[in-house]
Amino acid sequence: MFLTIHEILEALSIAPSGENFQLTGVSTDSRSLSEGMVFVALRGENFDGHDYVETALNRGAAAIVVEGPQSEFVGRTISVPNTLVAYGRIARVWRGKFSIPVVAVTGSVGKTTVKEMLALTLSPLGPVLKSEKNENNEIGVPQSLLRLNEKHRAAVIEMGMRGMGQIAYLANIAEPNIGIVTMIGESHIELLGSREAIADAKGELVDFLNADGISVLNADDPFFRHLAAKTSGTIASFGDSANVDVQVTRQTRIIDGWNIVFRIDGEEHAVTLNSVAEHDVNNAAGAVAVAVAAGVSAKYAVAALAHYAPSDMRMELLTTASGATIISDCYNAAPTSVKSALSTLAGLESTGRKSAFLGDMRELGPHSAQMHQEVAAEAERLGIKVIYSVGDLMPAAIVNSAASFSDSTLAAEYIKENFSLSQGDVVLVKGSRALHLEKVVEALVQL
Repeated sequence: MFLTIHEILEALSIAPSGENFQLTGVSTDSRSLSEGMVFVALRGENFDGHDYVETALNRGAAAIVVEGPQSEFVGRTISVPNTLVAYGRIARVWRGKFSIPVVAVTGSVGKTTVKEMLALTLSPLGPVLKSEKNENNEIGVPQSLLRLNEKHRAAVIEMGMRGMGQIAYLANIAEPNIGIVTMIGESHIELLGSREAIADAKGELVDFLNADGISVLNADDPFFRHLAAKTSGTIASFGDSANVDVQVTRQTRIIDGWNIVFRIDGEEHAVTLNSVAEHDVNNAAGAVAVAVAAGVSAKYAVAALAHYAPSDMRMELLTTASGATIISDCYNAAPTSVKSALSTLAGLESTGRKSAFLGDMRELGPHSAQMHQEVAAEAERLGIKVIYSVGDLMPAAIVNSAASFSDSTLAAEYIKENFSLSQGDVVLVKGSRALHLEKVVEALVQL
């Protein structure tokens, strides 16, 4: 399976001309480019691919895509008004060559976790392509799609957003036939103003799916009906609620995870999930619902979840030298996810002390102070009394902090000089990515 130069020109609304030769791939990085590939010169805040056009040509690029005043193909140079848009159109052409389930994942929280779970629940179909790391934006989604090959039997594409229209843009590139919205929370409320607006922005995925598409929706989410009304296709539901396609009928906490029973088409299926996060039970139900909608047997989809392990910095369990447990969940933070992490901490059995390092939650706009206070109130309600706060916002909300720090570096220094842990202690570390709370985790693990 291959792309031709004429296919790319047609995708870029340029009349094909000259010999129609095959291309060996598409690259945006001249360092990894090989002979016969197309080089797309992207621009960013801190880079400009146009600076490496000559390098790409010297490495044997069959064609280069650059920005110019008009769309045309001269020599080996394809000029377009916007190379980022061109990159997406090229990826869409490549995706169109594959008649496989392409699953788009979005939502305020849980996207990456569900993506990883889907790679497992869909695996009975065969090899599954999944988005890597931060491949969830206008550059990352095309990168993911352009890795598709003949061996893949399904693809899982994570889609993030910062405002209206962005999920629609990504969906138009990936052309998913199944979409899952994990849940609607408060992330990006600073930009969008309300959870209703966030639901509409995430709901662009559901809007995209036509009558043949399948929308997989969280029946426990308050915006379930709002999202369901947007689709003209089939709806598959999941959650604790009765009368859903994949229902969590029982969940029992164990030392390092959950024993879960799902009811699917009247039959029960059990699995042990290797995650302490309570919200991952619902994420697992969503991953099973997608797999079943894609044609995987419920039995095999559920069984595949036994192989799940949390990603780095996402409710990841670490053990210190002293035998204490650290819950590292410092990849990102929003009110819903912080409250859930605190609930997980409160519910864990331990023989020692429980404490938390909580950092600021970003992108909450005028709601910020109130939402930080709500997190503080939830910690108090759950009986978590020892909290160390990090940043500018969380220390103001948690007035009875055991100690507060303006940044993670100072918190890590405090830990090294003043902190001690014993076997049986449990510490949660949670905050927005910008705070780099992994520094706190690294210091704690050494104790």
